[in-house]
Parts: sequence; C-alpha cells; structure tokens
Amino acid sequence: MLDLTDLAGDIETAVGWITTACARRLTTPRRLAEAMARRKQIRRRPLLAAVLHDTATRGALRAGTAIPARR
Repeated sequence: MLDLTDLAGDIETAVGWITTACARRLTTPRRLAEAMARRKQIRRRPLLAAVLHDTATRGALRAGTAIPARR
C-alpha cells in the first residue's frame, strides 16, 4: 500500500489509497503506520502520518458509536 502512495502522482490519490484500503478492511491504520515507521524514506510522510492518525481516530469513534454510521 505504501508503495502505491509513493507512486501516486498527487496527494489526493495517495490519500485515496490509504482510506480505501482501510475502509475495505484490507489493512489497518496501525499496520500502515508500523510499516511506514520501518521505512527510511517515504514520500509525503507527515501528510500520510496525519491521514493514518485521522483514519484510526475516526474508525475508533465509529466503533464506539460516538459518531453514528451512515445508513
């Protein structure tokens, strides 16, 4: 997944790869953050870290029903 974000031509595409993978439950923000920490170089690291944090936080809030899921 991180390879795809690195190859993305723009920020929106890079963020889209992360959010789609997490939404489809192909991976988790935590796993991606751990993988990102193991890499020396990653393009857009600060942005991707913020997106992973936001994705993890929003997912946890929904799971705890603090934010109702859309139906």
